[in-house]
Amino acid sequence: PFMPRFAFEFFTDELEARAAPEEVAMTDVVEQWKALLDEDRKRYKQLAEADRQRFESEYEDWRLRRVSEKGVLELPIEKLIDQRREEVERKLGQL
Repeated sequence: PFMPRFAFEFFTDELEARAAPEEVAMTDVVEQWKALLDEDRKRYKQLAEADRQRFESEYEDWRLRRVSEKGVLELPIEKLIDQRREEVERKLGQL
């Protein structure tokens, strides 16, 4: 299954849809994200939560199939999402 997307990623996609990707500097996107009010972020957080629920449903089914079919035990959801969050935060921290 596709990994869940974070609120920031939905925000980034929306900005890029309004402008040519080469016109959107990631440092500007980060600054715009930081400047958003909580009520403005709410929509992106709701999108991210819905995507996480989709992923959790798909992942558990997939994870159980992997164990039964191949004997492979994949990471629990929380650990997998934590690793992804750390990766995104590390990339943003480099900006």
